[in-house]
Amino acid sequence: MTPWIGLAGCSLLMALTATPLCRRLAVHFGILARHNHRTVHSGKVPKLGGAALFVAVVIPALALTLAPGLWTRELTGLLLASTVLFLVGAIDDVRGLGCNLKLLLQSSGALLLVAFGFKIETLVLPGIGSFSLGWASLPFTLLWIVGVTNAINLIDGLDGLAVGVALCAIALAGGLAFAHGEATVVIVAALLIASLLGFLPYNLHPASIFMGDSGSLFLGLLVAWITVAGARTEPGKVMLLVPLVSLALPVTDTLWAIIRRARRGIHPFVADREHIHHRLLNAGLSHGTASLLMSAGSLLLALAALLLAGTWEASLPPLLSSCLSP
Repeated sequence: MTPWIGLAGCSLLMALTATPLCRRLAVHFGILARHNHRTVHSGKVPKLGGAALFVAVVIPALALTLAPGLWTRELTGLLLASTVLFLVGAIDDVRGLGCNLKLLLQSSGALLLVAFGFKIETLVLPGIGSFSLGWASLPFTLLWIVGVTNAINLIDGLDGLAVGVALCAIALAGGLAFAHGEATVVIVAALLIASLLGFLPYNLHPASIFMGDSGSLFLGLLVAWITVAGARTEPGKVMLLVPLVSLALPVTDTLWAIIRRARRGIHPFVADREHIHHRLLNAGLSHGTASLLMSAGSLLLALAALLLAGTWEASLPPLLSSCLSP
């Protein structure tokens, strides 16, 4: 495993060095998040951080092509689909895209990932057993990918919040993949965690750079894939409650946003200032405290998901013991 620890180290260093470079480029080209009625930051903040994340994840991941046993067809699809989502987000950051067009392009990226073999075909449900989705497998998988991608995008409203939420879910998925012997998933999790840790110092409040849609859509698709990949007991067979619990915070926030906006007759992706993090700020919490509180909540949910997974699989108690012991 030593070479792959080295890859994670490369991701960390690339994120640490690429982020300030992307910040300078964003300022030079005027790719800035400007204050408006629904933002919580002041002034103009560069929003090209997604480019740093993209470079820090994808370039080290390409080294896996040198390891035939670790490079898979699904991983090819993941890198292609995440590249599509990064480009969609980058265009939106620079020029702006309509909600419907952005949703269509996100769905195209999701279809690309499915075309390379990623699919949720059977659900493992507690007290019920396995349940085959049959014909519903394709729409269900697409809904999961697009839904989680947008959940991460919408939760990216406070400095460091999307990074904190994603880190918890990715760490859980990596731990489960380790227990299952899924080396490729473990390595991708390590690259993601290292990249996010390298980006985080620049994104903590007061952030000197945002990840922008280029980062949140790219990260969202990777989270959608890795949370399912980590919870697979075998190809296509998923303990879906595990990723749902670990992502309960952004998923619940997104579902409520869709319902709230539908009641008002507006597009579900038209931004407002009524997300959970906005409500915490309105309740008097500081920016940093609200972000930390929500990240801590995500950590507790990830631990609950780990315990939930441990009730189903005999292979997980040793992992649980090692993770939870002092």
